[in-house]
Amino acid sequence: MAGVYPFRNYRVLFTPLISLNVYGSTVDVTKDVDLTDWINSLGTIKREIDNGDYDIGVFTFGDITLNAINFDRKFNGSHDAQSIFKFSRDRCKIEILFYEEDGTSSTRFKGLLNDDATREDIEKSTVRFKVLSLDSIFRQVKVPAGSIVDGDLFSTAIKKVLNVPEITSTLTYSASNVNVDLDIAIDVGEVFSNINAKSALDDLLLASNSILYVDNSDVIHVKAREESANVFELFGGGDLYGRENILKIKNKNNGMQRSFNSIKVNSDTIATNEAWVTEYGFRQKSISFSFITDLDKEELIANQILSEFHVPKDEFEIDVLTKDIQTIDLLDIVKIDYSYRAAADHRDDLISMYGQAEYGISHYALTAGMTRILPKEKWKVTAIEELPKKMLTRLRLRRTGKETHEGYF
Repeated sequence: MAGVYPFRNYRVLFTPLISLNVYGSTVDVTKDVDLTDWINSLGTIKREIDNGDYDIGVFTFGDITLNAINFDRKFNGSHDAQSIFKFSRDRCKIEILFYEEDGTSSTRFKGLLNDDATREDIEKSTVRFKVLSLDSIFRQVKVPAGSIVDGDLFSTAIKKVLNVPEITSTLTYSASNVNVDLDIAIDVGEVFSNINAKSALDDLLLASNSILYVDNSDVIHVKAREESANVFELFGGGDLYGRENILKIKNKNNGMQRSFNSIKVNSDTIATNEAWVTEYGFRQKSISFSFITDLDKEELIANQILSEFHVPKDEFEIDVLTKDIQTIDLLDIVKIDYSYRAAADHRDDLISMYGQAEYGISHYALTAGMTRILPKEKWKVTAIEELPKKMLTRLRLRRTGKETHEGYF
């Protein structure tokens, strides 16, 4: 059985801690001659922005579950001499790679093992691991008391949250990679003392209209919400050059669930686009930032968020083979050519074909289907959901731009 992969093109790598904040060598646990490292199942791998309807939050990553056979005690805790975990199972780095037939690979998921959620089945000799996304390290770290002070800019505060040993030993941090959209001074820095780093980052990112993500090299980036420069092309059935790679399009909607024409910051400041209230009805999002007390700053924040989300933008989900979009990432641009389908006239058994149709007997083909997507339309990736068992990836796409006339090449 050597060389056999349970999910064909996937490999799973573990990099355990060998001491506090120090990582050791990487171990390939995908296969072994005696099957003891066989990974039985891979859950859905998901990353997304604005992770639910009526949500305009920050970059979020999904968590996954791994089930491993443990006959030789390799996945036991650090108390066992045969375990690969010499210091702790907690915070072990997990990487899942996808391999093409030509041997090239790309990283599909990186995360940290959460040992609190580890469950062992003694009778079956199996271990179920919960693997949290790399950003889960932010949930395990608190902001040092007094580190963020009155007058710190949003960008300065974010840098102070990120630049601590617990985070920098897991991820690569550089101040030059922190570039927020709105950068104004905090009024009350004490608010952040001794709170969860993830909570602090969520508030600072939302107030600055920015997102945080970790790239495939484990580097932290903070940036505005603009789409990237990378463009991918997808094609529906009947493409003139036979480039069809779209398997399914579903859950198309007008994006109203993520559109707000009034933003309320704290108790007194409200920014409203009256024209869009008239067009779509009153849709308000209320946000509270206890670290901002100045009314002018509240207004700046409200207007910045309003400009991003006041116009509804079409959204839908699209299924493609994972091998066709290995390198796609959140905020990348997608160009789609998806036409109506041709269907036979109800009086014909088959579609009439040139050179075969008979004059006066055959009938022209009909146009079928309810949706057409033109190549001039510009879409950005707001969610990536990979289904390893089916070798499929599901993208959630949203029309680009902040105004109705935007979103085109």
